[in-house]
Amino acid sequence: MGTDLRTRRSIHALTLGDIAENNARRFGDATAVEDEDSVWTHAGLAQQAGELAAGLAARGVARGDIVAWTGGNSAWLPVALLAAGRLGAALAPLHPKSTDAEREDQLAQLGPRVVLDGPGGAAALCDAQTPPEDQALEDDPVLVIGTGAFDGRQRWAQLTHRGLILQSLLLSARDQLSPREVYLASGPLAHVGTFQYVLAHWLVGARTVVVPRMEPKQFAELVDRLGVTGAYLVPASVPQIVAAAEERGLKLSTLRTPALSGSEVLDRWTAMTSRPVWAGESLGTSTGYGQTEVTGLVTSVALGTGAPVGNVGWPQHVASVRVVRPGTLDEADPGEVGEVVVRGPLVMAGYRGDDMTRRWEGGWHHTTDLGVREADGSLTFVGTSTNMVKSGGENVYPAEVERILLEHEGVRAVCVVGVEDARWGSRIAAAVAGEVTEAALEEFARERLASHKRPRLWEVVDELPKASGRVDRAAVAKLFTNRG
Repeated sequence: MGTDLRTRRSIHALTLGDIAENNARRFGDATAVEDEDSVWTHAGLAQQAGELAAGLAARGVARGDIVAWTGGNSAWLPVALLAAGRLGAALAPLHPKSTDAEREDQLAQLGPRVVLDGPGGAAALCDAQTPPEDQALEDDPVLVIGTGAFDGRQRWAQLTHRGLILQSLLLSARDQLSPREVYLASGPLAHVGTFQYVLAHWLVGARTVVVPRMEPKQFAELVDRLGVTGAYLVPASVPQIVAAAEERGLKLSTLRTPALSGSEVLDRWTAMTSRPVWAGESLGTSTGYGQTEVTGLVTSVALGTGAPVGNVGWPQHVASVRVVRPGTLDEADPGEVGEVVVRGPLVMAGYRGDDMTRRWEGGWHHTTDLGVREADGSLTFVGTSTNMVKSGGENVYPAEVERILLEHEGVRAVCVVGVEDARWGSRIAAAVAGEVTEAALEEFARERLASHKRPRLWEVVDELPKASGRVDRAAVAKLFTNRG
């Protein structure tokens, strides 16, 4: 007689494989996930994952191994996730926009046992023999997502079965998901945000349609044809989607979307989409705070009885979130800027190949992000602390200074940097885009910032220098070269 490996688990264990087994029985022939080339029902998804797991096992994949995916968005990705997870291994989807050199470096970091280069490669490995017993434990890493991390280096956050299931439950409850939903996965599945929504819809028996990328015309057509209720959506695409829908007479009324206003096109978008979401959400502003390392969101504006004071809402029910004074675990006072730390089952199982000594000091996950705990218990996200400047022995966080300066009505954008100084170590400098004078900025800052945080050098510019769509801090620093 063979040994049932599942009897080795804790009686409290629950994994993605268990969910797949339950869904196969409960939802059976209902569509779970599809793309233009493949369609799987919930029963078929579980079966296909078992066949791929058998093929991966035949190639030596075992507990703790990595299965890398380089094939871009595909309905095969949930199959590969379940297959790797069945073996106690983890799936690592690489971003489709990675260059060959980046991909080579990423694979060297991950050290995968098997690399799946797309649907063809996955299908070729499938083996119809009896699938191996599910060997996963609830705290095993199962999804490994690339992240820039706190020191700017590429790191690989290992997300667990437990964390992914809990986040899926939180999202499905918050969004009131049901088996009738249709989710359009047009964002990269190499990001936790898109993959997590796929899992949340799968968990409740809903249908997910995977497309290679966001294409406004295709988006509008699929919403109209399939009755899409939720989707990966970026604000910049809204005008194009509206134009495509109006040009072709397509309906977007099934789409769950926040009401938007402020321009003619946003008014038209709101009129075309009729399913409201929770109070407080709006495209272009954060509906919660999180990061890859904590399996997505750990706060949400949807968790209170009204509008929160803080811009990212209250902590999730299964996460402990604090704001502490940097370098300590002393809780900051309400209204005081500090580092956001998190504890609970949503926290990753660490970076692959990292002992996490620095990041998990004191039994908390240190996000390196800055926040403010408000009087109502909600959180205001301030920014990252990784660009900290040491001036006169004092720690100055550019994100905090930038937040204050952006409150000036004449400031459109601002970037604060440290400029080397023989006496003070660094002096605080601010480049500002807007209709404002240096004298006005100086007066504004003097009233609102402690002396060690106040910029001593100013530069008013038409636009801040950017690289790859983001403010280029190095270029900003050069604006102050040789400034006395």
